[in-house]
Amino acid sequence: MTTLTRMESFREGLNNHYVCVGKNERNYPSIVEVIFGPAYSIINYRTATLDYDVETIFDIKRASHWADNYLVTAGMDYTMNNKRYLNLRIYDINDIFNPTGIQNMKHVFCIDTAFGVHWDRDDVLIRSFDDGLFSTVSYLDESLYNHVVFGTRPVHLPNSVHIGVFKVANLVSNSVSSMIGSTVFEPLALVHNSLKEYINSPVRTFSFLERILDGSGNETSTYCEVELNTSWNVNVVRKFNTGNDIYCGMDVYDNQQKYVMSGFEDDDRTMMKYSMKVFHSSKSCHDAEEYKYIHYNPHRSVNWNKGFIVKSARSNFNEVEVMPYNVPQTIKCPEM
Repeated sequence: MTTLTRMESFREGLNNHYVCVGKNERNYPSIVEVIFGPAYSIINYRTATLDYDVETIFDIKRASHWADNYLVTAGMDYTMNNKRYLNLRIYDINDIFNPTGIQNMKHVFCIDTAFGVHWDRDDVLIRSFDDGLFSTVSYLDESLYNHVVFGTRPVHLPNSVHIGVFKVANLVSNSVSSMIGSTVFEPLALVHNSLKEYINSPVRTFSFLERILDGSGNETSTYCEVELNTSWNVNVVRKFNTGNDIYCGMDVYDNQQKYVMSGFEDDDRTMMKYSMKVFHSSKSCHDAEEYKYIHYNPHRSVNWNKGFIVKSARSNFNEVEVMPYNVPQTIKCPEM
């Protein structure tokens, strides 16, 4: 492996599993699973690679359906006319690399009943619900939003944020209709944007963090809270620009009721910045912005079998020394 993008961990029986996704030295999508046995006396790992470069794996998360647990990976696939389309795979958590397992089926979301478009970037992140559903955030071609709203297809805007909701059981059964909710946001006038984190509260509220470069060459961040309705489409939107703060990380705490972001200042990359937020709060230290969106047809998938090449080996580790520091903090925006 040469590039790792995301990691997920879980416990199976007496073993702890850590699974990373990324690319190998040939730029092929790869997965590494490290298994720690009882009392860490047995340490093994398995690697799995797809022997082609028309597929990417960007994120991995745990998902469940009733008492059954799975892993889901999300990336993009370029098989269909060399266009980029969202691609999902699902794995049995008891044996994610079973030679005849469900992970060998890829689900490429390239079919739409009215106006199909391709995806714009490889970025795609996953978050899970507790009731057999999970969600993705990714970048869709901007022409869909403009075609639906304005009836035109301008090409000067980079992309539209897309939020999809999926049924775990439908993926397991190889249904072509596992996407059940689809929301497309208005495209913004940006030079570049990339997804950093995707988190959720316990009550159908998500927040995703972007790092952006605007037309003036300013680098900053935006984060957006979205609430889903009972039809699994976005219902409420709160979007914020962080100004000179460039946040790179986001995570939840306090039983997922609150979240924290971390990063630095644009003009001083040594100045660490933190921001703590409460879900559903209308108060913020950052300015709110309008963010329009539309509900659109959930994409259906084309499913076909493409298996992994799997190898196993013993693990070797180097000890890493951790040196904690205590530093002062200055509160620039007090609690409102």
